[in-house]
Amino acid sequence: MKIKLFSLLILFGFVSLLTGCEKDDICPETADATPLLVIRFLDYEDQNDFQSVPSLTVKGTSEVTNFITRQTTDSIAIPLKTFENFTQYQFIVNDVDPEAEENTGPDPNADLIEFFYVPEEIYENRACGYVVNFTISSAELLAETPENHWIKQIEVRQLNVENEASAHIYIYH
Repeated sequence: MKIKLFSLLILFGFVSLLTGCEKDDICPETADATPLLVIRFLDYEDQNDFQSVPSLTVKGTSEVTNFITRQTTDSIAIPLKTFENFTQYQFIVNDVDPEAEENTGPDPNADLIEFFYVPEEIYENRACGYVVNFTISSAELLAETPENHWIKQIEVRQLNVENEASAHIYIYH
């Protein structure tokens, strides 16, 4: 009797062990992630010509974070806030290194842009969690006298931010 009870307990423990196991919850590197907002810079005079922005710095306004620091580039990718419906960034052209001994270039010029959007959470799976896609409603250049803007025009090219394969916003300067 004791042997049958002991054997039954061992069998129950073994079955419990087998049925209680789960696959490892590891999100593969190929899984989708929350996409960045892709911005291309174009020449205002010739709107088919991509034009690099000299010494560009992009700062978040509610954080002290620089997302881009003094890069000369014609395209960038920046994050949007996932729990808000707008994000503000300061775009600074001709930004200078404060530690440089001499700055002989043009003066820095900062423009503030506010991006408005609707975030949409999408459940991927237990391992990867949620991805947030966005639907852009507008991008607005904020208060400053027009003659001080280095940015001349902003165009929303692609409303849905679901991947980073192509530009979502064009900025003409």
